[in-house]
Amino acid sequence: MGTGLPQTITYLPSEGGEGKVQVGEGEFGPVTERMWAYDVGGTNIIGKWFGYRKADPGGKKTSPLDDVHVATWPKEWISEFNELLTALRRITDLEPEQAELLEGILAGPLTTADGLAAAGVKFPQNPKDRKPRHGLPPADPDSEQGMII
Repeated sequence: MGTGLPQTITYLPSEGGEGKVQVGEGEFGPVTERMWAYDVGGTNIIGKWFGYRKADPGGKKTSPLDDVHVATWPKEWISEFNELLTALRRITDLEPEQAELLEGILAGPLTTADGLAAAGVKFPQNPKDRKPRHGLPPADPDSEQGMII
């Protein structure tokens, strides 16, 4: 990684489809183009992660403390970035199966509120019903349902 903080991050594609990510003087790989481009809500994940760890970190400046940051790349960030790349690899590798699952769900039957109510689902009737309940409901002594064995 070198000694200071990198200012740039770059994707280095290869002919085999798995390139590398160059962070300053260091390289991480293999990284697919899909991993590099992965976004959530229009925000590129790798870019966002790096934006807070570069020589001139991004983000909203709200106090003088925002100008205080590390001068060298901590070893922990190398592990963090490897973990991020591992998660992105797993997520992107599962995309075809996730798309197939979603397609199956969308093609399946719809459940209506009436159908759920007929199956025993109780919907909130007033604001008190919407508050979370802490603890288990009282056990019905005539029922085995809810018993922990």
